[in-house]
Amino acid sequence: MEKKKIRNDLILIFVIFALCISAIVIVLLSHRRKDNLVAKVYVRNDVVEVIDLSIKEERLYEIEGTEGYLTISAKNGGVAVIHSDCPNQDCVHMGYVYETNRPIICIHNGVYIIIVGKAFNDVEAG
Repeated sequence: MEKKKIRNDLILIFVIFALCISAIVIVLLSHRRKDNLVAKVYVRNDVVEVIDLSIKEERLYEIEGTEGYLTISAKNGGVAVIHSDCPNQDCVHMGYVYETNRPIICIHNGVYIIIVGKAFNDVEAG
C-alpha cells in the first residue's frame, strides 16, 4: 500500500511539473514575436503609413485625417497619438498601445491605428 501511495505522489508531482513547464513555454512563445509587429495607420479604409515597431528610438509621424492632423509617436514597441486636432482627444488619452487587440481610433479625423504581425513578404513601407 505504501509503494502505491509513493508512486501516486510521484505521478502527481510529475503532472504538476509538466503543467508548470507548459505554462512557462506558452508565456514565452506568446511574447517572443513582439519584435515582428507593425502599426498600420488608416485614414478611412486606406493604409497611409506602416510603422515598424521593432525600432526602439522614438519616431514621430504627421498624419492628415479627414478633419485635421494627428501626430503619432512610435517607440519601444508601442504606438500612441500624442497630438490631434479633434475636439475630444480620446485618441490622445489612450496613451501607448503595445497589444494587437487594442486599436487607437480618432473618429473625428477618420483615423485608426492597428498593430499587426509583419508579413515576411510585406512590401508596404512606412
